[in-house]
Amino acid sequence: HVIDTVIHSFAQPLDALGPEGAAVGMLGVQSVCNFLIPSGSGQAFVTMPIMAPLAEITGVPRQAAVLAYQIGDGFTNMIVPTNALLMGMLGLGRIPYQRWLRFVLPLMIKLYLVALAALVLAVRFGDRLGLA
Repeated sequence: HVIDTVIHSFAQPLDALGPEGAAVGMLGVQSVCNFLIPSGSGQAFVTMPIMAPLAEITGVPRQAAVLAYQIGDGFTNMIVPTNALLMGMLGLGRIPYQRWLRFVLPLMIKLYLVALAALVLAVRFGDRLGLA
């Protein structure tokens, strides 16, 4: 019953934010998890058993929770230093990681702003679009 305790402890603060805020919080959690678990399938294996029930408790459509996972996994792969492919390509191109971060961070900020808007729209209008 450990997973129930974990889900309950995550649900308390997210439930106070409403469904839109909870979806944004899920995106934050997925982005942080991608630093620790760079494998997409490994991250899904670890986080989805927590995120799916958490979505139901907080009123977030499951599809929006999956969207938060996809965005958190996909976008952060461009900056996470534990991503072997990224570090290998930067090494082949002889591009220092700090230089890459300075180059890509403005793009990442813009992508996350668009992603936040997409998550809010997915939560608000998901049932009208057949997503709920």
